[in-house]
This record gives sequence, C-alpha cells and structure tokens, in this order.
Amino acid sequence: SLREIDPNISFDDNPDNPEENPGNTTTLSGSFKFQQDINHLRTSPCAGAGGGGGGGSAIFYNVAAVNDKALSDSTTWGNRTAVGEKVLNSNSSFSGKTPKQLDVELKKDGSPGASPTVAAKIWNSSGTVLYTSSTTFDPSTFTTSFVSKTFDFSSNTHTMVTGDIIGVEYTGTSSTNFVRCGWDADVGATNQAYVEKENGVWQTPDTTRDFACIAWQ
Repeated sequence: SLREIDPNISFDDNPDNPEENPGNTTTLSGSFKFQQDINHLRTSPCAGAGGGGGGGSAIFYNVAAVNDKALSDSTTWGNRTAVGEKVLNSNSSFSGKTPKQLDVELKKDGSPGASPTVAAKIWNSSGTVLYTSSTTFDPSTFTTSFVSKTFDFSSNTHTMVTGDIIGVEYTGTSSTNFVRCGWDADVGATNQAYVEKENGVWQTPDTTRDFACIAWQ
C-alpha cells in the first residue's frame, strides 16, 4: 500500500479513539518489482552488477598467492620482467577461453617509482604480445602485503590456445625497489604451468607451480 501523509493535519485529540480516515485518500493501482543486488565481487557499489568490476562475468581460474616472486630487470633477480601461466595443451583451464579480466595479487619491496607501471598481457608461443590490459598500476602505490589488482581485458578478442601465456609485466631495473607477484604449488596438473620471462626469453614452464591470479571470461 502507498499513503501520502499531509503534515498540515493535526493529531486527533483523543488518541484512544482515532479518526478512521483523517483527510482524503486516493486509491492507486500498479505493480512494483523488487530486485536485490547480492553481487559482492565488484570493485565498488557503483561498478554495476554482473561481474568482477573489470570486464569479466565468470571465473574460470583461481589460484591464490601463497608464495611470491620478484619482478625486476636486474641481475639480482635474473632480469625477470614477467611471470605468467602458459597453456600447455587443450585441456588447460585457459584453452578456448577469451579472458576479459585478470585479478592479480601484487606488492612492493622498497620504494619503486610511479613509472614503469605494471601491466597484464597475453603473449603467444613466439613471445609476441597479443593483448595488453587497458588497466595498468603505479607500483609506488602498492603496499608491502599482497593486494588484489584488477586488470581490465574487456576489449580482448583473443581466444587462448596452446602455447599462449597470460600474466603480468614490470620492467623496473632496481634490485631494492621492485614488485612482487605470487604463485602456488601446482593445481593444474600438466595442462598449464607457471613460467617466467628472464633476459627477454620465456623460460621452460615449471609444472610444479601455477601463477597466482583470478581469470574471468
């Protein structure tokens, strides 16, 4: 029911015997639709319903950062500039998927500068960049504890195939002020694997590990 209250009408002097119909009422008819938004995966209440806030609507890969790995184009860290997950065969969680969002836990050591930023990318088996996230992050704003960062892949149209790699890249050169990403023990059997890019070359995949991220399609 719906009732308009007239503030100019006084309360009845006898509250034990109130008027049944103070003032005039108007009968309305109509319908109302109640929708409850229970999406807790958005980046903010204003981000809109239906996804993770960065372009994705459904998670197909989820590995938490239990261990960390330094990213810095420094000899101290093997000139490691990128870490990711490589598709090893058609049974991979990534095979046939078109990523629309990548959530990656990142943190810093020391005080890296605002530039270069951290980007998320897709590379093919030849090392060619197929897609770069529209979102990048200033590593100077990171904390020394892992915080999830959402990379927007919403404009990506590449469907992943065997040999593709998805991950993050940081090209800072300091051995004291740098970025760390995460990994965990293998959860993808031999279908996909953790891989590092050192001295500009992608190393042999480590099938005992997986790159820590949440991937959405």
